[in-house]
Amino acid sequence: MYNQKYHRFTTFYNHKFGFHINGPRRKAFDAVFRLRPRIVKTLDFSVEMMKRIRREIPDVFLIGRLVLDPQDFGQLEDGNQPMKTRIWRARKKGIQMAERILREEVNRHHVNGEPIFSAWESLNEIFPESVDDDTQKVYDEYQLAFGRKMQAAGFEPIGMNFATGNFRGEQWVRNFPCTLETYKYLGFHEYDWPTMDRLHKIGLSEPETPKNLADRVPFVGEGRGNDGMWLCLRYRRILYEGVRQKYGDRHVVIITECGMTQGVQGGEDIGPWAKVNTLPPGLPDARHPVPIPVEKYWKSLLWYNSELMKDDYVMGACLFVTGAAGKPEWETFEHLGPIMERLEKFQKEVENAYDPAHPA
Repeated sequence: MYNQKYHRFTTFYNHKFGFHINGPRRKAFDAVFRLRPRIVKTLDFSVEMMKRIRREIPDVFLIGRLVLDPQDFGQLEDGNQPMKTRIWRARKKGIQMAERILREEVNRHHVNGEPIFSAWESLNEIFPESVDDDTQKVYDEYQLAFGRKMQAAGFEPIGMNFATGNFRGEQWVRNFPCTLETYKYLGFHEYDWPTMDRLHKIGLSEPETPKNLADRVPFVGEGRGNDGMWLCLRYRRILYEGVRQKYGDRHVVIITECGMTQGVQGGEDIGPWAKVNTLPPGLPDARHPVPIPVEKYWKSLLWYNSELMKDDYVMGACLFVTGAAGKPEWETFEHLGPIMERLEKFQKEVENAYDPAHPA
């Protein structure tokens, strides 16, 4: 279930779901203290609340992300300059981003001699897989500079965090070698709609054409269709399309966002509780009833968890969102309420099947 390669938990659950908290929501923090999730990601850095989380859940893996607009790794300036100049600028921006995070008041405090936060992300969903290779390589240098600065200060950086459904493993190996060699933790965003296994099932049912056969994933694919794993479970596809073959078991995966959004099918970026279907006309799901029934979404989450539990290198998956704040549309993603009630009833402590001291 958990390989505990870099971070050791003392308590284990029958699920890997964590929280993604967007703002200082009392109900979200109350749920944290009731369920004591293994992972909490937050965009709110209220010092006293973060201290309390660290004190009351000492083994929690606490992740921060500083929201910036615009997000800049140097690409906002002239991209036609020589690569040497672009790389120099990206490294400078990466260091500046790390320094900005380190200046946050919460990072001046400690609990039992340790930093409050375990890890920090840098930029979020910065570009799609279609961006040119040089830009990807420039961002690799940004992540390298950011990561080294954070590690030197005692924090782990979480790399990548691209939008759902982006990139193949060979792209990562080719264009992000510095990140893959430096980072321990790789972040993924995974969504689908109106079920979390929709595109995965479609992929498994595809005919055995040369293209689909070529898209099958070694070691972890089911050997059906193109093996799926295009939206939810994309982490598995990327890792086994070259990353694990080259870097072995170096990396731990964290799903830093997961859930449902109509955006995966060309609709608006709105979640399961949205009351309007915004998919383009003509798509099979364009007439799908909304909002998604709670039990249907819960069934999707149970499927997703059953897959995550198979992979000991996956630390957990942050439910987006658990404590909505900011944009009104985030309310359509809210997991507090019926989903959290079901998770609380479902949750139970279990023994970890993987013991790093006595591996199988």
